[in-house]
Amino acid sequence: MQTTTQLDGAFEYLRRVGSEAISTSALDESAGVGVVVTPEQISAAVAAAIDSKRVQLLEDRYLFNTNLLLAPVTKSLKWADGAAVREELSKQVEALLGPKTEADLKPPEKRKKPKAEKPKPAVKAEQAAAAAAAEQAAAAADGVPTEDGAGGTA
Repeated sequence: MQTTTQLDGAFEYLRRVGSEAISTSALDESAGVGVVVTPEQISAAVAAAIDSKRVQLLEDRYLFNTNLLLAPVTKSLKWADGAAVREELSKQVEALLGPKTEADLKPPEKRKKPKAEKPKPAVKAEQAAAAAAAEQAAAAADGVPTEDGAGGTA
């Protein structure tokens, strides 16, 4: 095992089997033992991820969230070294966009989200009126006089 992902795979296998007998071949398969991911495979997977988001990447430039590119690469190359993948991603993004400009270094403009409308006070007033009417009806049924002087049984 050469990566933390492989170690995580081994631990996951051991959690699954618990106290049952361990199969070394199943453990090796779960941990990616013997799987070699070449730099060429990493480069090809990164290029495919960049191609899938090229328009948005060119538009947002260095403000683009590169985790959107990293996720499909790490999913397709489960046993690849994460540092090598990130390094290749950085190289290819820089090759596509060129060096950072002054505009890239500026903080992004905050986009104001429209505020959600608050519930209208009329709804609360209607609820209060309905509660008062229910209270008056209950009081009238019990024979207790209400605030308006009505109520009670005669």
